[in-house]
Amino acid sequence: VLPYMPGQTFLAKKSPAWSTGVQKSASGRRRTTAYYPAPFWTFQINYNAVRKRPGLDEWSRLVAFFNRRKGQFGDFLYFDRTDHQVTKHRFGFGDGVTRTFQL
Repeated sequence: VLPYMPGQTFLAKKSPAWSTGVQKSASGRRRTTAYYPAPFWTFQINYNAVRKRPGLDEWSRLVAFFNRRKGQFGDFLYFDRTDHQVTKHRFGFGDGVTRTFQL
């Protein structure tokens, strides 16, 4: 999980990215294909201050985090404070007998 730093601001930008293929025939008819079943989310996070001093080396902690993942090569988790709860979402349909469902 991306480490939270005291100088980190609230989420600056969150946007969906889709991958869609478009084919256009000679007659002008268009056919589209969605390559992703769900959007790939991109996040922008700003840091007001990242401190580097004895006993408080936030800069090295952040650099080490990205180096362990080899930049864009590795994956990591980000806890989105604006979108982390689900309420009243259906995850199973009852038949009058079944009482437990896998979530």
